[in-house]
Amino acid sequence: MSTRFITIGATVCALALGVAAPADAIVTKANGQRYSYLPLNGSTAKKAAPFAANGNLDYHGGPVMPAMHQYAIFWAPSGFSFPAGYQAAITKYMQDLAADSGKPTNTTSVGTQYTDSLGNRANYNVTFEGAFTDTNPYPTNGNCLPYPPAVGPVFSTCLTDDQLQSEVSSFVSSHGNQRGLTNIYHLFLPDGVGNCFDANPLDGCFDIAGGYCAYHNSFTSNGQETVYSNQSFTPRDPAGCGTGNYPNGHANGNVDDQLSVLSHEANEAREDPLLDAWWNSNTGEEGADQCRNTADDYGPLLGGTPGVDGFNQVINGDHYILQMDWSNAHNGCEQRYNLTGTATGPSSGQVGQSLAFTAGGADGEGGTVTGVTINFGDGASASGPTASPPTTRRPPSAANTTLALFPCSTKLSRPRCCGSMSKNNR
Repeated sequence: MSTRFITIGATVCALALGVAAPADAIVTKANGQRYSYLPLNGSTAKKAAPFAANGNLDYHGGPVMPAMHQYAIFWAPSGFSFPAGYQAAITKYMQDLAADSGKPTNTTSVGTQYTDSLGNRANYNVTFEGAFTDTNPYPTNGNCLPYPPAVGPVFSTCLTDDQLQSEVSSFVSSHGNQRGLTNIYHLFLPDGVGNCFDANPLDGCFDIAGGYCAYHNSFTSNGQETVYSNQSFTPRDPAGCGTGNYPNGHANGNVDDQLSVLSHEANEAREDPLLDAWWNSNTGEEGADQCRNTADDYGPLLGGTPGVDGFNQVINGDHYILQMDWSNAHNGCEQRYNLTGTATGPSSGQVGQSLAFTAGGADGEGGTVTGVTINFGDGASASGPTASPPTTRRPPSAANTTLALFPCSTKLSRPRCCGSMSKNNR
């Protein structure tokens, strides 16, 4: 059973997800490689609802990623480029995700319920290790053949997965970076670059009928696993790979279409990095893919105008539209971890008077809440297990100051202000 830690604020209520432990369709190609890919919108029949997929994920014995140190590689040699603002927006998103690491407030938190046979948990323990520009020329030997005109777009360059793996491996080695199951390398490709699983485009390619928007995979180098994702330029096909909402606007190459794809692949790589951990035995789908091509892949919006700038995530204060992830505990798709908290106590107090507050919480994903922290809004806080006696806090001693504190009941989907502090100078 998992354990969770709640923070409840007397001024602003915030919930923190602790790390204490108590889809993509997966296919095997002719070359023997297995891939976990994100299919295009509409490429499969829509499920009746986000909560009507074909059962929960099954555990297949492999490892999860207990931490995720993320690297962004933008591979654009001479003659290729990304739109203005595109790289900066992706970097900002990855920084935001790291800034909120451990919180149960976005899609990354949903997968923390998944564990492996070694006792590891797919924690929301995310860092951003940097964005890197790769200007190495694209290979010219062993490339995939041009897409058949009747079924796909025409690209000036077509790369195979073996070539992408080779470039990732070369990058990791040349920069002295780490491999292993706590690191992932997202390889971004600019518009004009196609790619396929192998040299035959009929075996599956980016932005082609029956193909993919992105995928994640791994390979072994010098006895160490290297986890990576193929982040092709999905904004080129808003119908096939887009979100339909742009909370970050259009001046960055419609980057929101890329960010949802990135979130999808990162979540599933954390839950199933070697394609032998968590996926549905009946369908071959991983977690986020069970929430793909449903009646509603994103869930209710938190704000914005639907079809314009609607958003369903607030990460480090910034707005995003990201596809939901699958929760076995909930038997359905979720936007964020189902953790709730409450605080009770007096509504006001006098200077010099001790005030007592109690707090508690509930873990809707089947875990156990082991402790709470009450933030009083003046820089002070107190922590303790939920079963402990009430925590006391003496208001600030400034003359003629009244501290007003209000009980808080907040759901993760709608964080609310839970109280306020006011001065009454007489």
